[in-house]
Amino acid sequence: MKSVTFLVLIIATVFVITSNSALGNFALLFDGQDDRVECGVNNLPADNDPGTQEIWFKIGSVEGVQGGDFNQKMLFGYGTVNLSNGARVLAIADNGSKINFTNWGGDARVVAPDILDGEWHHAAVTHDGVKQTIYCDGEVIGNGNLALASNATNCTIGGVFDGVFNQYFEGTMDEVRIWDVARTQEEIQSNMGITLTGKEEHLVSCWSFDEGSGDITRDSTASQNDGTLIGGPKWVESDAPIESLSVDAVGKLAVAWGKVKRIR
Repeated sequence: MKSVTFLVLIIATVFVITSNSALGNFALLFDGQDDRVECGVNNLPADNDPGTQEIWFKIGSVEGVQGGDFNQKMLFGYGTVNLSNGARVLAIADNGSKINFTNWGGDARVVAPDILDGEWHHAAVTHDGVKQTIYCDGEVIGNGNLALASNATNCTIGGVFDGVFNQYFEGTMDEVRIWDVARTQEEIQSNMGITLTGKEEHLVSCWSFDEGSGDITRDSTASQNDGTLIGGPKWVESDAPIESLSVDAVGKLAVAWGKVKRIR
């Protein structure tokens, strides 16, 4: 009887975990032509308030980061169209040699490690209210000194807000996050490789792309800035170095079942 009761508890626990994660581990593939995700803008850091943006990306081809207006391809960002200093956007610039943080009024282009190697990389930028720190794979690669006035009226993943410039990203993306604090390097490194629940302190938006189908990707935070897929980004199985909730759930089930067998 003891083992049966314990097993029921295990099943209930795993059901809750897997219901939240849908046992999915997916990413979005963008074609570099018109694919993008348009998201809500609730609670995003405004004006010159501190904040952090993070994303995992894998560049699809060298051609995918060459050319285009201003020679950059947008990863993601938010702000107001055509307003100087009115954006917080991460991009791949200068034929894939740099990670760029732009506010429409200026740029902080920083030389990155070899991000054209066909592997996954993590980009992040923090803003402490005065300056920016830019990271690649958890390491500081440079700084910016841009004044921000980014009241968000648009938030886009994979492309530009107005669609006028040819700056769409070609490649795969996963685990996009926005925080309302300037996170430390230790904080960035500590959870860049795990899927978040959406309840983490100061996390204001998080898109993990684990739906696997449909035209909507959910923001797991209370901000509910769900994104609408436009242009046809494709759902693909993710091989990004991120530990998913689904893997954690299966692991917990295996451990718990071992305990049940010992009790019996």
